[in-house]
Formats: sequence, C-alpha cells, structure tokens
Amino acid sequence: MTTIVFWSNWPSTPQGGISAALPKDTVIAVKDESDLARAGDAEIAFCGLREDRVRKLLEAAPKLRWYHTPSAGVDRLVEVAEFRQRGIILTNNSGSYDIQIAEHVMAFVFGAAKQLHLYRDQQTRREWTDQDHHELRGETMVVFGAGSIGGEVVRLASAVGLRVIAVRRTGGTVPGASRVVTPDRLADVAAEADYLVVAAPLTQATRGAVSRSVLGQMKESAWVINIARGAIIDEPALTDALAAGRIGGAALDTFVKSRFSSRMSAATRRGSRCSIAWTGTPGTNVRTAKRVLAARTENFTESVIREMTRLNALHGGINLAQGFPNFAAPTALKEAAKRAIDADINQYAITWGAKSLRDAIARTYAELYGMSVDPETTITVTCGATEAMISTLLAIVDPGDEVVVLEPFYENYGPDTDIAGAKPVYVALRPPENVFDPDELRAAFSARTKAIIVNTPNNPTGRVFTQKELELIASLCIEHDAIAVTDEIYEHIRYEGTHIPIATLPGMAERTVTISGASKTFSVTGWRVGWIVAPPSLSGGIRKVHDFVTVGAPAPLQEAVAAGLALGRAYYDKLGAEYRARRDILMRGLEVAGFAPRLPEGAYYILCDITPFGFDNDTQFANWLVKTVGVAGVPGSSFYSRRELGRHLIRF
Repeated sequence: MTTIVFWSNWPSTPQGGISAALPKDTVIAVKDESDLARAGDAEIAFCGLREDRVRKLLEAAPKLRWYHTPSAGVDRLVEVAEFRQRGIILTNNSGSYDIQIAEHVMAFVFGAAKQLHLYRDQQTRREWTDQDHHELRGETMVVFGAGSIGGEVVRLASAVGLRVIAVRRTGGTVPGASRVVTPDRLADVAAEADYLVVAAPLTQATRGAVSRSVLGQMKESAWVINIARGAIIDEPALTDALAAGRIGGAALDTFVKSRFSSRMSAATRRGSRCSIAWTGTPGTNVRTAKRVLAARTENFTESVIREMTRLNALHGGINLAQGFPNFAAPTALKEAAKRAIDADINQYAITWGAKSLRDAIARTYAELYGMSVDPETTITVTCGATEAMISTLLAIVDPGDEVVVLEPFYENYGPDTDIAGAKPVYVALRPPENVFDPDELRAAFSARTKAIIVNTPNNPTGRVFTQKELELIASLCIEHDAIAVTDEIYEHIRYEGTHIPIATLPGMAERTVTISGASKTFSVTGWRVGWIVAPPSLSGGIRKVHDFVTVGAPAPLQEAVAAGLALGRAYYDKLGAEYRARRDILMRGLEVAGFAPRLPEGAYYILCDITPFGFDNDTQFANWLVKTVGVAGVPGSSFYSRRELGRHLIRF
C-alpha cells in the first residue's frame, strides 16, 4: 500500500478518480498547511511549483520518493538541493500542453514580426530558440499572468531575445523575466509592450483588467495575444481599438465570446485596418485573418550572409562574411563600362543579352572547355548568377517536383526551390573531405526528380568535384531523365583540381543548365551580370521567365564584361594565383587564432570548426565574434537544411 498526497488548487486534480483506481492505497488531500501532519507516510506527492509549498511538503513527508506536478517547468525544482540529496524523482504531465500553448503564442509573435517560418522550423526541428532573432531584439513582451502557462511564455520569449515583463499577483521573481510587477501596474507596463499576452486566470480581480485605459496606453503597433479563459479583456474596448487602428492587431482564442466576432465583423465591414486572428483547439470553429504574405515566404529566412554584413557595419568590424572583394576591378572593365556609357549604350539590350557579350561567352566556352555554344539560341544573360538560378528553376520545375541539393549549400538554393514550388531533397557532403556518399545520392533520385543543383567549386566547402563524382551525377541524371543545374560562378578561382563543366560529359549537353557570371571572376559583385548556357529546348522557357522577372541586365555593363572576357586564360591564371596567396595567408591566420580550418580547393571561402573555442552554437559564436573581436563570419548552420549539421562551423 502506498500513501499519495495531493496539494493542488487545480480544479482538474483527479483525487476521486485516483482513489477509485487505487483502492488499496491511501490518498490524502491537503487543503492547507494544517493538513500536512497527515502526510508523514506519503511516498508520492502531487503538487504545484510554489517553492514555499514544495519545501513545506518535503519537510512534512520524509519518506517521499516521487514528486509529480500538473504544471510545466518542473525543471525549476532541480535547484532545490533536497530533491537531489534524497533522490526524489521529479515529473510533470500537462507541461507539454502548457508548452504547446506557449509555443502557439510565440507563433503569433513570429508571425507579427514576419518571421513565422522560424516557428515552422521549431515544429520540425525544435531549434528556433537557437536563432538570432534580430527582428525581436529590443522588443518588449508583457505577460499578464505568469503561472504555469504564462511562465512558459516568459521562458520561451526570453530565450529568443525579447525583453519580458511579467505581471503577477504575488510579484517576486519569474525565470526569464527582466522585471516582475503586480497587476496594479498593468497600465504602466502596457505602454512599453510590443506584445501583451493575457494568460491570467479569470477571477474577480482579473475580470476586465485589460481595460479601455490599459489598451489606451499601448503603442499603435502593439499586439494583444489572448490565451486566457473568460472576460479578462474589455471586449468593446478592444473592438474599438482595433477598428480605429489604435493598436496593431490581436490574436484571440475561441474562448472569447461570440459577440466579439460579430462586433469585429461589423468593424471590418466599415473598412477598419485592423489585424485579427482567431485560433482554437482541434475540432473548434477556427477563423483566420487573410494571409498578409504568401506561404512560400514562410519557408525561408532573410539572408544570414547579408545580415552578418549589416552587423559588421554596425560594429565597425572586418567583413569576412559576404563574398565581395575589397580590391579594385580590372581597369579594362571599368574603362569599357565608361566608354559604353559615353557611347549612350544606356537603353535596354536584347532581353537575353547584348550580342557582343553572348559572342564573347560563346568564344570563352569554346577556348576553355571545347564546348560548342550557339550565342543565338543557348545563351541568356541575366542579372547575376542568383537571378540565373531562380529563372532556371521557375522555367524547368513544376510544383511537387523534387530537386536534389548537395549540402552544405549556398543559402539561396533552398528558397529558390521553395519559390518554384519544388521539394528539395538534401544529400550531405560528409566531413572532413566533404564528399557525398554515392549510395545516398542514388537513393535521393526517383521518378519525381526533375533536377540536381551542383555547385563546383563549392560554396561554402571549397570542394572542386572530381571527374568521377561528376560522372556519377551525370549517370543518375541520364537514368532518371533529370536536369543538371550547375552553379560554376567560381570556375576560375581554383587551387587544386580541374574544373570540369558537367555539360562536357557524354550525354549531358542536352540536359545541363550551366550558370556562371562576372561577379567573382572580375570582382564586380555589384554589377549583377551573369549568364546561362542551356540547350535550345530549355533556353526558350528560361528566356521567357528571365524576360518577365528582370527584362535584362544593365546594358553598358554587358559591354564591359564582354571586354573582360577578352582578357583570356592569362587573366584567369593570374586571378587564381593571387587568390591562392590570399588563401594561404588567411589559413595561417585562422590556425594561429585557434580555429580548425579546412583547406579549400577552390572558391574564396574557408570553412572552420569553432569547437576549440568552447561554443556549441554557431550563431552565438558569430555574433560574439563580430561584436567582441570585430570580425564577421557566417554561421555554418545557415548552409544546411538541418541546422545541427553546421552548428560547429563558421565560414570566412
């Protein structure tokens, strides 16, 4: 027989049910401290998280061996030394429910901050707390009611960088809160709120507490997020505030009375600019506001690379994050651009490229790789290789098609497949040599595979793919009738190996889209001149997409790039030698600084292991490095679909 003690104010505490289920055991209900004398033989306790109660119960029950709570956050009790000393087991059951509600609140916060994709990532990989949520930094969340569920909201919000003020009847401290105030201060702190979360229980004291005066103190951009049951919010006042645009929006659960719905509908018909979302539990009648942004935008983040450049400018550091040179472009190109402008070549070129540049590209591929390229039917000049990639995928991929992507990958490839409606299928380049497993690659191809993206020399690993690797990729493309889309923007920046365009392999000319450009080769990343070489059967569709996406690349700069291509092999050899010298200097510097860098075979990036510095989070390390040391790099996880694969890496 076991003695079980209950000390809980939760109305759902199942004392009677447990007594019936365990007739041979003794179940003791504790209403207040005077009942604790009966708990002396208790081996199991069912109680909340109030530390004063916990300590009194521990003192009253010396035989206790299992402590269970209906509340989330049982980990808070780990610091109570007596649990460890006595070997008492700590568990909780409804905490998962509380956490789900708290995560739902954070979904609205991310949605309001245009970062809902981060909540999606959390659902699938439970990693959004590791993101650098710069869009939320400096913003304030006020949580009214910091009990079980509200406490979880405080914890999650603070984990992603929000400043959190907790409003709690008893004051005291709340883990994660920068400040705790009592409800009489609600109006004061509401004035600071970017998000007001209502999570308090309905009592006489809380009824109508989020009043017209409280709402009147809030910012026009602030959101009210209600997860409480009952009339804690003054509904007419919130309706008026939303309809008049005096607050930014509201997220309201289905416990809000139906009359609010009719009021809000009437306000909407009157043409208010309110934002409102209705949420509920599975099986309830759910209404949602019209989506502001397309669903496809939720699946990818803003560029991490360009964000690190922004942080570098903010802190005045050395930018080793974004791939642009800090030295001058060749004089021949700049002079050619000036001549073209002076010659009034300032209007639209032919949409798929100026003839002078297409002819120069055709000559270059013939001279360097022996490729027969028709400048009239197979070349499309684009606004950089980045536009070339998205225009290609939009032209060749239908929604639901699969695209194989080797990872780590340049950060645009994932969003490009999302925009095209395709499903990316990732195959890892496995460290330390960053090679793919042939069997994994074979398994990634299927009848649904439309294309594979191959980037060689590779960003960020620096790999130059071997002929054997490219031949396997080619054979799989032929076997599955798939298209190879190759990003060869770093083709002339190599230190080891040979650059082999996959289009030169047997059977691949008719199923390869080759992408390259001037940005890296001629140190003109701001000019945005790239190109596509593809068979006529693919070029026709690509040209149509390109025409309606960008019309064409800058006309005078196309003339300048044509002049640059005339510099020929001698220029490319000199470029490679100069970059080799820079690579060797940076490698030595990184090694001396304590990094574990991998020597790249091509491109101009070095991928480094950061574990020698004791960090297990690449984003935190990158932020620390730029703010404290003054050097910007790119967190390695931004190059992976599964962020944990790159959490130990940084790219310079």
